[in-house]
Amino acid sequence: MPGIDRKGPMIFFNIGWMKRYGGPASNDPTLGTHGYLQGKFDKKRRRPQHGHEAANFLPLDGRLRGYAPLSASRGIRLTRLGAEKDVEWMEGVLVVWFARNPNDQRSYVVGWYRDALLHRYEQNTDGETAWIVNGDPIRHIVETLTENGVCLPVEDRTLPVPSAQTEEGGFGQNCIWYCDNHPSFRKRVLDFIDRYEGGGPTPSSRRPPRNYDPAKRIAVENEAMERARAHFESAAGGRLRIDDVSLKARGWDLEGFPERGNPLLIEVKGVSGADVVVELTPNEFEKMRTPGLRDRYVIFVSTGCLSNGVADHIFRYDIGSDSWKDDRGRRLKEEQRIGVILRHG
Repeated sequence: MPGIDRKGPMIFFNIGWMKRYGGPASNDPTLGTHGYLQGKFDKKRRRPQHGHEAANFLPLDGRLRGYAPLSASRGIRLTRLGAEKDVEWMEGVLVVWFARNPNDQRSYVVGWYRDALLHRYEQNTDGETAWIVNGDPIRHIVETLTENGVCLPVEDRTLPVPSAQTEEGGFGQNCIWYCDNHPSFRKRVLDFIDRYEGGGPTPSSRRPPRNYDPAKRIAVENEAMERARAHFESAAGGRLRIDDVSLKARGWDLEGFPERGNPLLIEVKGVSGADVVVELTPNEFEKMRTPGLRDRYVIFVSTGCLSNGVADHIFRYDIGSDSWKDDRGRRLKEEQRIGVILRHG
C-alpha cells in the first residue's frame, strides 16, 4: 500500500468490540458499554445482540461501509477536519476505529479505513439506497474501497487509545474523537499504521503473513475451526463433545469433553499459506505453558485454507524435550515478540 498522507484529515470512532466485524455472527457478538449495546442478548430473535458496526469490515459490492453511533442532530463537524462550512461529505479521510477490550477494559485501535468518504450525517437506509445484511438494513457514516480497510486481528490490537481520564486531550464520552488536541498520539497512530502495512522484516524474523481481506480472513478462520471440530470428533468415534469457547478469552478456542477424564484444550489457527507460522496472544502462550494445562493443550493449525492443498498439523506438549511436537516429531520454535510466533523447523 502507498504511504499515508501524514498531514491529511483523520478522525476516530469509538465502537463496540468484535473479533472480525464481518457481519452478525453467533460467535462474534458486539460487546461494549455504549447504551445501544446494553442487553447483550436479543431475546426475540434468540441470538447475540449486534450493533451496526458488526458489518464495518464486511465487503459489499467492493466497498466497506462503517457505522458509529452518532447524534442524529449533531453529525460530524467536518470543518474540524479542514472542510468548507456546510459541506455534506468529505473525501480522503483516514478513519481509525477503536474499541474497549472486554478483558482488560482498555481501549485499543481495532482497524482503519484509508482514503475514506466521510458523511456529515448517518446515511439513509431506506429504499434503493439501503445496504442489506442478513435481511436488515445497515446504517453507515463512512465508506471506502475494500482494499483500503484493515481490521486488526485481536492479537495485533496492541495500540492503546488514551481517554481524557488518563491523558490530556484524550477521547471523551462522545463516540467521535477528532484527536486535534493530541498531536503526539496522532503521530503514534500514523507510525503504527506505517509499520503494520509497510512490513520489512527479514525472512528469519518475519511475523506470520497478514491477510488484509476481512472476508477471506473470516473464511480461513471458519474453515480451520470446522476442520478442528471434525478431526477430534472423528478421532474419538463421535464420543467427544466439542464446545466453542473462543469468545471467553480462556486461552484456547475449543474444549473437547471425553466420556471420562479432563477436557482437551484446543487452540485453533488457520492460514492460507503452506507454512506453519502462527501467532499466539500473550494469554494463549501463558496457558499453553502452564503446568496442569499444557498436557491437555493442543495446537491445531490448518495450512492452505481455501485451497485444494489444505493440511492439518497437530502439536502436543512433549515432556521429555519440554517442547511442542507433532506426530512426525516436528518441533515448534518460539519467537517472542508482542505475542508469540510459532513455526516448525
